[in-house]
Amino acid sequence: MISLSSNPVLWTLLVQELDDLRGHIESLVRQMATDGRIDDEDFEIQVGHAYAHLNRVWNRRNCLRSEISDDEWDAASAFPNDLEPIG
Repeated sequence: MISLSSNPVLWTLLVQELDDLRGHIESLVRQMATDGRIDDEDFEIQVGHAYAHLNRVWNRRNCLRSEISDDEWDAASAFPNDLEPIG
């Protein structure tokens, strides 16, 4: 796993992904609490967006390059195959 001391730029990118994720989740919670409803399509899009951020954090936790191709970005955004859900 990269760290702040070993790779400050990539560490900052990972933290930024988590911060973006937090912002999306907070926005979704506010929207749902305020509106009292959400349609399936909007919910799917917003949860999918949140998953993409979280997946990139996991899939790029050992990546040593800040620049990646579009195909690598898509792969990094996909649900991990090396992570077992707990709980």
